[in-house]
Amino acid sequence: MKYINIRTLFKVYIMKNKIILFLFLLIYSLAVTQNVNITWQQCLGTDEDDSPYGIAYTPNGILLGIGIVVDNDSISNYHGSADAWLVELDTLGNIIWENCFGGSGGESFRKIIPLPDSEYYLLGGTNSTDGDAQSNIHNSYDIWVVKIDSAKHIIWERCLGSYVHDSPTDIVATDDGGVIVLGGITSSGGDISEYFGGTDAWLCRLDKDGNILWEKTYGGPNDERFMKILPTSHNTYVLIGGFYISEGLIDCQKDDSPIEKDVWLMEIDLLGNVIWQNCSGGSYYDDGIDVIEDDDGYVFTAYTNSNDGDVSGLHGNPGSIHEDIWIVKVDYNGNIEWQNCLGGSDTEFPGSIYKDSIGKGYMFFGLTNSNDGDVSGNHDTYGFTFDIWVAKLDSVGQIEWQQCIGSSNREIFSLHAVTKKDDYTYALNVQSLQQGGDVECHISKPIGYDAWVIQLKDCNHYAPHQPHQPTGTDTLCVNTDSITTYTTLQATNAWYYQWQLQPEEAGTITGDSLTAIVNWNPNYEGPALLKVRSSNDCGESNWSDSLVIQAYTCLGTDDNDIENSLRVYPNPATNTLIIEKQNHNKPYNIEIYNSTGTKVFTTNTATKITSIDVSEWISGVYVVKVASGSSCVSKKVVVR
Repeated sequence: MKYINIRTLFKVYIMKNKIILFLFLLIYSLAVTQNVNITWQQCLGTDEDDSPYGIAYTPNGILLGIGIVVDNDSISNYHGSADAWLVELDTLGNIIWENCFGGSGGESFRKIIPLPDSEYYLLGGTNSTDGDAQSNIHNSYDIWVVKIDSAKHIIWERCLGSYVHDSPTDIVATDDGGVIVLGGITSSGGDISEYFGGTDAWLCRLDKDGNILWEKTYGGPNDERFMKILPTSHNTYVLIGGFYISEGLIDCQKDDSPIEKDVWLMEIDLLGNVIWQNCSGGSYYDDGIDVIEDDDGYVFTAYTNSNDGDVSGLHGNPGSIHEDIWIVKVDYNGNIEWQNCLGGSDTEFPGSIYKDSIGKGYMFFGLTNSNDGDVSGNHDTYGFTFDIWVAKLDSVGQIEWQQCIGSSNREIFSLHAVTKKDDYTYALNVQSLQQGGDVECHISKPIGYDAWVIQLKDCNHYAPHQPHQPTGTDTLCVNTDSITTYTTLQATNAWYYQWQLQPEEAGTITGDSLTAIVNWNPNYEGPALLKVRSSNDCGESNWSDSLVIQAYTCLGTDDNDIENSLRVYPNPATNTLIIEKQNHNKPYNIEIYNSTGTKVFTTNTATKITSIDVSEWISGVYVVKVASGSSCVSKKVVVR
C-alpha cells in the first residue's frame, strides 16, 4: 500500500491556489481601466541624481525646474556645485529653451509662478554669494526669490532669511504685482524680526521690485511649519501645515503628545494678522500638506496614522509607520464638514489637490506603495517603492476612480511639481529611477534619478469627436473638374484632420485641416468614397460617413448636345422613372447608381424613351449616367 504524505498534499494545494491567484491578478491587472492617459513624456537629466521640483504651464508649453549637480553638453550656463536648471518644453514635451541659474554654491527652484505678461516668479534656495545670487548678504542658505522676464532674463533677485539655514516652502502672487513668500526658519536676525524656537513658519511680503513690505513669524517653542499659502476669494490667505504642542501663537490642540503632530489651519488678513486658527487630527501623527478653496469653504489634504478624534477610516494600524492620505472639507471658519481616509495597508503620501469645476469633485495626486484597500494597479506589487497615485473624488471625497502611474521602481514628486491646464489636463515633474512600466523615455544613467516629465489627460472627456460627412461636388467629369475641394465642419476637441479617398487609384488627396483638395486621375471612372477623421493628443476619432462621388470621363466635344437633349423625369420618382433622349439617332448607354455607389440598373438602347420601374427601389438619391459615343452626362434623381 502506498501512503500519501498529508504535508505534500497541503503543499500541492497551496501551490495550485497560488497559481490560480496569480492568474486572477494577471487578468485583473490587464483589465484595469486607464482613466488618465500619458499624452507625452520626456526624461531629462545628467549622469548624477537630479531633483525635479516646480512646474508651470506657459504660452509655449511648460516651464520646469530641476536641481542638478553636474554639467553636460545639453546644459547651458552651469555654475558648479548644485544649480537650478530651468527648462521650457513645447506642447509635445520637446526642449525649446534651457538655462542654469545659481552661483558657486547650491541652488534649486521649488515653485514657478507665471504672470500675465509672460514674466515669472521663481522660488528657491541658495547659499551662493556670487553668480546670479548677488543679494545674499547673510552668508547662509537663504530663501531665494527671482523674477525673470519673458526671455527668461533676471529682472531682480532677492535673498531672504537669517544668518543660519532658512527653507523655501511656497510663494503666491499679489494683486500689486508682488509676492508673499512662505518659508521655514530656525533663527531670528537678518530679515527675520521674531523667532519662537525650534522651526517656525515665516511669511514675507515683497512689492513688485522685491522690497520687503512686512514679515511675520508663526509658531511656538517647538517645531511648526506651514506647507501652503492660499489666496482666498474674500481677500485673505489660508495657511495649512502642522505643529506638535499648543504654545506661542498656537491656541488649539488635539493631543498632548510632544511627538505627534496635529494639522494646523489658519486664516490671516492682508497684513498677516490671524483671523482664526483650527487644529484637527487624532491621537497620532497628522500633518497638513495642501489646501484649496471650495464653493463654501476649504478642502485640505494631510497624512495621518490616527483613527480617532477627527479621523476615521484609517486603512492601517493606528500609530504604525504606515500613513493614509486624509482629505477634509471645512467651512469658512475651519469647522469639519466631512473627512475621508484614502489608501491601503502600506504607506500613502498626499500631494496636490485640485477642484474639478465640471464634475463638482476633486482631482488628487499623491504617492502610494500599497496595492490593496483603495489602491490597485501598483507597478511594484511587493510594496517596496512608490507609484504616483491619481484619484478622482466626488463632492464628498469618495473615490470615483483611481490609477497608479510609474514603473516597478520608485517615482516621487514634490508639492509644487504638479500643474493644471484645465479640468482634463495636468503635467507632473517627477523623479524616476528607471525605464519600464509607464516610463517609456530614456533614463540617462543605469542607476540614478532623472526628471520624468509627463502630461496626463482624462481622455474619456477629451477624445476627438467624429467629424461630419464631407461636403463638396459629388458628380464630376475628371477631365474638366480635375481638382475639387471638400470641407467638413469643426469637430469638438479636434486638433488635426486626416482625409481618405477610396479607391486610391481615383486620385490623390491633400489636407490636414477642415479643407481637403482632390487631384483626380484623368482616367478614373466610377464611384469614389471620401471620408475624414479628427485627432488630438488623446488619439483619433472614428471616420466620418463617406461622401459618395460619381466620377466619369468626358473625352468628346459634344457634351452640351447630350446634356441639352436629355430629360430625366419625374423627379422625385415614385413608380416609374423616364429617361428621354430627344436626338436618339445613335445608341446610348444608361447606368444608374445608388447613394453607396452600387450600380442598380444598366441598359444600352437607341429608343427615344426608356421607362424604368423603380417602385421596389429603396428611397434615396440616385445618379443617372448616360453615355453616347465619347460624350457622357450625369443627373441626380430622387426616388421615393
